[in-house]
Amino acid sequence: MTNNFETEAQLLFKKLEINLDEVPLEQIGGYTSVKYFLTIEDEPSSESSNLEKVGRYLESFHHLCKVKDWEKAGELIFTELKTSTQESFVNQIGTWGYYQQQIDLYIKLLNKFPSDVNILILLGLAKAYSEIGEYRRGIAYYQEGLAIAKSQKDRSVEGKILGGLGLCHHYLGEAQQAIELQEKSLELFRSVSNRSEECYALTNLGLYYAYLGDYQRAVETDEKALIIAREIGDRKVEANILTNLGNVYGMLRDFEKTIEYNQQCLDVASSIGYTKAKGNALGNLGNAYEAIGQYNRAVEFHKQHLQIARELGDRRGEGNAFGNLGNAYESLQQYEEAIKNHQKHLAISQEIGNLRGEGNALGNLGYVYDVLENYEKACKYYRQLLDISRETGDKGVESIALNNLGIALIKWGKLPEGREYFNAGLTIFRETGNYITEIEELNNLAKIYQSKCYFDQAIDCCTRALSVATELGIPLVEECQRLQEELLSQVSKEVGNDTRYLMKLPLEERRKILAKQAEKMLEYYQQDTEWQELQTWDELYEE
Repeated sequence: MTNNFETEAQLLFKKLEINLDEVPLEQIGGYTSVKYFLTIEDEPSSESSNLEKVGRYLESFHHLCKVKDWEKAGELIFTELKTSTQESFVNQIGTWGYYQQQIDLYIKLLNKFPSDVNILILLGLAKAYSEIGEYRRGIAYYQEGLAIAKSQKDRSVEGKILGGLGLCHHYLGEAQQAIELQEKSLELFRSVSNRSEECYALTNLGLYYAYLGDYQRAVETDEKALIIAREIGDRKVEANILTNLGNVYGMLRDFEKTIEYNQQCLDVASSIGYTKAKGNALGNLGNAYEAIGQYNRAVEFHKQHLQIARELGDRRGEGNAFGNLGNAYESLQQYEEAIKNHQKHLAISQEIGNLRGEGNALGNLGYVYDVLENYEKACKYYRQLLDISRETGDKGVESIALNNLGIALIKWGKLPEGREYFNAGLTIFRETGNYITEIEELNNLAKIYQSKCYFDQAIDCCTRALSVATELGIPLVEECQRLQEELLSQVSKEVGNDTRYLMKLPLEERRKILAKQAEKMLEYYQQDTEWQELQTWDELYEE
């Protein structure tokens, strides 16, 4: 970012053409303040935050609004700054993560301009609200903009709005509606040959398919987008698609390809100076290396992401980097460091009004305390996460909060309450089509029941997970099968000690256990002719 704000501000004042000699007496104070902030006020120090560095623009904007000079106020917020991203003032503070301040600017100008400008303000509001997790408010502004776009027959803007609506519905857990909206958006972009936006629409579709567990379709969709991006030479879009492909392979647990695609993204982003995408790729690489157990390497990647986010003044990115660092330190069993980093993520998210980030930080704090077996604190953070998810209407996060809270309560010994929360979370997973997380959560609960020797509940969870995984035909099938075999082996030992335990299990599980026992006993019988209890097992098997 340049340190040339004073010169820029003076040029802006000239551009606004404010003549104090012609200003009405009752407005002279307001316009004089604008002149002061844009031409006289001292340059901010190098240690000032990005928001402080553009404070003169904010002050000038508010004084222009006080005198109701909407035209000049609008000209000010849409002025391009000489920053590394060369965005307009209002877009730049969004890039820095100051969404609440961005919202304040847009709100002041809402309905103060003709429809062709007002639609830009509506879209800005919709995007800003969705960025901080207020998806319902985002949808409301998108809908207002959609009505204008349709009346103007502007198919490109209509396509953008439908895409934005799709993203909001996706985060609300309404996957099918998200896909339908994005498909309409894609159709509109193709009808006007807008190849760049077609790429964006395909990328979002890939995200939605991945969420539903349709990974093959997600990969195919992203690959189509990648071909278009390369055909039109849009390397920024290419970088974003590469990291999306990497994330899909991460969901498939193919971390080698996750690393490969994010490394490609890093190379492309570095070659064109696309610093934000470079930071995102570093963060994704950190997550991938954590997943394969290379925790120290993960920490290094997350620290690089943190440095880039700070250089850009990207507060949301900075918060995300702290959150990822916290996860890596948790994997290293450095729990104090993990908590410190998650608390930093929480503080930044609360400062900029990012409810989604706040929820992530609360969930991560809950998880660390869960690992530390401080279930009281874990449940406190999970309940706060649950409150935020319900406030924003994010069904995906709500289901995770319910599951985590349920599991923590079960570990705490509060089984009935825990099961109630856990099952409520599973219901939402099914309703929203998030079968992958449903399987993972069932497997997690099975392991917890296993550790507490509740084998019948463990087998029930594992069997349900295996059924869904088999139906989807995903790699999780093997994990479910391994866990089921491990559980059956443990139960078999319990049965050997007390056959009454067997009668508590479902009939199908009894048969599997007894078949294994019969196989072992037959082998023993062939070695020892004194074995005499096969009839007993036969009778139990027929039960």
